[in-house]
Amino acid sequence: MKTLNILIGFFLLLNSHVQAQKSNISDYNNQFAFDFFKKVSDNDAGNIFFSPISISTAMGMTYVGANGETQNQISKVFHFPANSSKFHRLQGSIPKLLSSKADSIKLSMVNTIWLEKTYTIKKAFDKTLKDEYRASLERADFINKYEESRILINNNISKATSDRIKDLLPPNSLNSLTRLVLTNAVYFKADWKTKFQKERTGDAKFYVTPQKPIKCKMIGLKSKFNYFEDDKVQAIEIPYSGNNFSMLIILPQQDQNIDVLIKGINQDYLNSIINGLTEQSISISIPKYKLSTGYQLKKVLSDMGMPQPFSDDADFSKMSSGNNLKISNVFHKAFIEVNEEGTETSAATAVVIAMKSIGIERTFIANRPYIFLIREKSSGLVLFMGRINDPTKSE
Repeated sequence: MKTLNILIGFFLLLNSHVQAQKSNISDYNNQFAFDFFKKVSDNDAGNIFFSPISISTAMGMTYVGANGETQNQISKVFHFPANSSKFHRLQGSIPKLLSSKADSIKLSMVNTIWLEKTYTIKKAFDKTLKDEYRASLERADFINKYEESRILINNNISKATSDRIKDLLPPNSLNSLTRLVLTNAVYFKADWKTKFQKERTGDAKFYVTPQKPIKCKMIGLKSKFNYFEDDKVQAIEIPYSGNNFSMLIILPQQDQNIDVLIKGINQDYLNSIINGLTEQSISISIPKYKLSTGYQLKKVLSDMGMPQPFSDDADFSKMSSGNNLKISNVFHKAFIEVNEEGTETSAATAVVIAMKSIGIERTFIANRPYIFLIREKSSGLVLFMGRINDPTKSE
């Protein structure tokens, strides 16, 4: 089995018995999660970890300013409904929804608008981000101090994620054409409802493939868990303190291929597993690990169906009156640590929005000595040739 440490959906699955409105939120956000997961898995055989809700939230803020085909492509890739105040109110309510369940854990989500200090965005765009996404507005000098601005944004993200996400924006990710950076930061830390027994922690084999075992630290616990099994998978739900959040682990049966499982996973399949969970007394053993990942999403999102927002054909006319903006890149980083006590995760996403390519007005001023030729174009034959040193003199 390939090494795979993943939390699908939110990282953490909300209780399956949620209100209809909340279910709608998870439906389209999770569908993007499955699509993105499959796309990344096609090109990455190692560990994969990301926060779909961080990416979706940052792109939801970007979606506010999109129009035309740019809007359609973002909607298709992220499964967003119509670009309406109703949708943004719903998407922007996610932090409130999560915090209402987070009485026993640490959970925060921070949205920020980083705006070039000389640039103006439309009032409706600004108002929606502030009112619906609770985004704070920060000014930055991208034109003259883009490197200092990059460090400022990275420091802000680091602080919002308890120093777990560092250097979200790599060197050269911003330049003097940057006008706007929309960021989302998520932090989660929770103890298990029943902590793993440290005396059961020890080295064990983990099979990267059936023929390739490696040694890793495994943590163990015997308790009652919600469990599901069929001929293809085993699944177990490990609750966190407060019982509102849990980690769901989906393990292929030994004769099953993880790649086949990945290709078939979607919201309906996930629901079938969750609905099939029953409480049983089980002895479990899972890896103890710490994992950091980073992605630049321009190519993967373009390949998924939204190339236009990254091109000079981008239409962000709801963002600025000049309609001169495009997404230059989307950056995402995620961190997770799983141990006997619980789980700590964090993630951040930055959508970097810059001016479209500027047509440079070239000039040619022959105000110094020059050479000239008169030639026949098809043959290239030079008929006359000369040099002008002083055009005021004539002979």
